[in-house]
Amino acid sequence: MFLMIAVEALLVVAVAGVAWHVWQSRQEAASAATGPFSTGQPPSAGLGPPRVPQPSTGPRASPGHPSPPAPTPGFRVDADFLARQFGDINRDQARLEGIEWRLVRGAIDGMRSYLERVVLPLVERAEGRPR
Repeated sequence: MFLMIAVEALLVVAVAGVAWHVWQSRQEAASAATGPFSTGQPPSAGLGPPRVPQPSTGPRASPGHPSPPAPTPGFRVDADFLARQFGDINRDQARLEGIEWRLVRGAIDGMRSYLERVVLPLVERAEGRPR
């Protein structure tokens, strides 16, 4: 029993370590993608080959027609978007609850059938009373 608990504890520590490593790597990637280095130090060499911009094959905007403004960072809060998102969430939640209910109902029916067909006859036979 002690060995099982020790192995379980090691597994939990390992999963926590992996989660922490993934979290930190995402934080570092996000901070590196936000802009230039804020520490004032030049980037260290040896982090890989320098990136060369790839030529664009798509159509370019003509100088007379400026491109539409890029979306600003943040959350969308317009009513149509939120209504659509909440409708999708509610539909998915209702579908999930239906699946859960069918699973629970199937488990209950299976247990009831097992008790009535297997366990109850064995108990009645052991007690010596006819069915």
